[in-house]
Amino acid sequence: MPPRSMMIAALCLVASVAACSDEDPPFEAPEGLVGRWQQLGSFGDVVLEVTYSDDGTYAIIDHLSGSTQGTGRYEADEQEITLRLGNSHEIFHYFLRDDRLLRRALLPDREVDGLIGTWHGTLTQGTGGAGDIYDDTLVVRADGTATFTEVFDSSPWVVEASWTVEDDRIFLQGESDFDSDVSLDFHVIEGAAFGHYLMTRVADQ
Repeated sequence: MPPRSMMIAALCLVASVAACSDEDPPFEAPEGLVGRWQQLGSFGDVVLEVTYSDDGTYAIIDHLSGSTQGTGRYEADEQEITLRLGNSHEIFHYFLRDDRLLRRALLPDREVDGLIGTWHGTLTQGTGGAGDIYDDTLVVRADGTATFTEVFDSSPWVVEASWTVEDDRIFLQGESDFDSDVSLDFHVIEGAAFGHYLMTRVADQ
């Protein structure tokens, strides 16, 4: 029979291995996401700043109010970012290329040709396990027409419009069931994504 000290040491080793196996794996962000990003307003001023850190934390600064809007944890894969702050969460599609990040992105729903095709993205905001979902679809046609549909709480808002492109933005001008004059615009990374908001990298961390 082995000495008591050896048995205790063996038990401690087993416990240590078990504890290590229960630890969360190291945080890994998608390539290029970690850094400080800024969103500019209509007059070129910074309106929002988001920092994604390599330890899985984020911070948002609202420059319009001068306040820190939130500091919490995030998760991300190649298409979605999840922000968690206390019991609240926000999930949105994004697209990242070089130093440009489209927030609330619309990604190809099927094969697209430049701008032409069907694009889709969602935004979920809520607390606990519940959340409000905004489901957006943009269909851009070669004849110069487009249809934007946003479904919220099973109620669709549909805009039938014509479209033009200028300076990496697509502009929609049309009408919906509720309004005879609707103007929408999205940032564009051609052949890859549309986005409600464009952010530019200003620092790696």
